[in-house]
Amino acid sequence: MKGKVFLTFALVVILALTLTASALAKGGKAPQVYRANLIALNGSGVSGQVTVEVLPGNLVTVTLSARGLVRREVHMQHILGFANGSQSIVPPPTADTNGDGYISFAEALPFTGPMLLDLTPYPAGTKNSKIEFTHTYRMPAIKALDLNQVPLSKRAIMIQGGFRAAVYGRPVYDPTLPVAAARFVKN
Repeated sequence: MKGKVFLTFALVVILALTLTASALAKGGKAPQVYRANLIALNGSGVSGQVTVEVLPGNLVTVTLSARGLVRREVHMQHILGFANGSQSIVPPPTADTNGDGYISFAEALPFTGPMLLDLTPYPAGTKNSKIEFTHTYRMPAIKALDLNQVPLSKRAIMIQGGFRAAVYGRPVYDPTLPVAAARFVKN
């Protein structure tokens, strides 16, 4: 029985290697995979993971799973970066240059760079304060990422939408408030 299992496993591995080699020989490329672990911003408590697959044929698939978001509110999400290829980073607490206790989207931009890919359609937080998002983008939407010149590991992702200080005793939802960000790392 063990011999049959080993033989079956060996055949599967050989078949997978053959198909990969065949695709590469025909000019195809293996997908590049990047990951990011979200870091909470502005005391949001948001956490999660992002995976981006850069696929042959100018396709990019983004899969995002996050928790700690505001229920039933839409959360904007973007890939950001600098045109010159400088490293994007998660904005540090010192990014709050106006001293209001929050890092605004505008205050984050010197650290992350401007928006390069708007990850639409924007998801809303579920009743469990989570979002699960998967979408594939193709040219021309991904042109600004300039992946032929700048690797995704030089880019960052940001999620927005959180509560600011209370007004008349109630917290105010700000759809532009950064609640999580991360730098991509090649897998």
